[in-house]
Amino acid sequence: MDKRIKDLTGQKFGYLTVIELSEKRGNNPGAYWKCVCDCGTLKDISSKSLYSGTISCGCGLAITRKMEDLTGRKINEWTVLRFDRYDGNHFWICECSCGAIKSVSRGSLMNGMSKSCGHSENLAGKRFGRLLVLKLYDSRKHKRRWECVCDCGNKTVVYSRSLLSGKTRSCGCFQIENSSRIISNTRQNRKGKKSHKWFFYDGSEIVFCDSSYEVIFWNYARRNGIKIQYSPKIFKLMDGMRYTPDFYLPEEDIWIETKGSFSAYPGGERQKLKTEIFSKDHDLKIYFWKDLVEICSMKYRSMDPYISRARKNNVSIEEYFAKELYLEV
Repeated sequence: MDKRIKDLTGQKFGYLTVIELSEKRGNNPGAYWKCVCDCGTLKDISSKSLYSGTISCGCGLAITRKMEDLTGRKINEWTVLRFDRYDGNHFWICECSCGAIKSVSRGSLMNGMSKSCGHSENLAGKRFGRLLVLKLYDSRKHKRRWECVCDCGNKTVVYSRSLLSGKTRSCGCFQIENSSRIISNTRQNRKGKKSHKWFFYDGSEIVFCDSSYEVIFWNYARRNGIKIQYSPKIFKLMDGMRYTPDFYLPEEDIWIETKGSFSAYPGGERQKLKTEIFSKDHDLKIYFWKDLVEICSMKYRSMDPYISRARKNNVSIEEYFAKELYLEV
């Protein structure tokens, strides 16, 4: 070896280990060294390149080791088996729920662009809101339509995409049932008699309600897969009194009333009397704010922090709760 050449044998540069002096001569001045990468690849690399920051053979190993290891993760229909390659993006060998094996980029896995190998998912027997899928109706140009029966008894045909995205959750009966309530609340807002600003989302439909407590409990129920109905019935009590509970849970046959306090507003004592009369013949649970904080895993025990965060997000407090932004604090 030329005495003017510094011996790099055995030295480590990133993921490269220098084995011996190479006979290669290239455009770069100085000696070339035969190096082995941690991935097992042999490559001749110049002294200049090693000292200037070359740390791998170009396999992307350096980048890959800095990335999150997805091995074993289940993402939609995919189960990640092992890392495949780096080709401008990180590719992972994945197994679909149907058994198919495919190399999928990390970007497609994480943003949902690739949810499966492309096999057609069978939706028969699955429930989407008020709709129960009965069978495949037809398939045209890779667009499937399913025959569904609604809880009200009507049958309808819906595209797969509308069911999976949550766009369609009933035969249309829910919108009809709530249209009168929405119109009534809108008219009251315009007249200034009562400000019904609170609302929640039932799929793509907006339902107006009376308080943030109702929004919070509705979101909690839907998020946990609890079947719930909002103010579905008006009950006639003694002495001409009428009472409408906030929610009904049909699977548990339980009625729900959410309240800040009976004494906090005019007519509170009368409302309390109604709940006592109603409870004699029905299973009624009354949840106050402190109960909702515990049941719904609310971070703060007062409304002020949520109002402050809504302002920081430049949204109204009503929209802040309707979009469940309070869960992100």
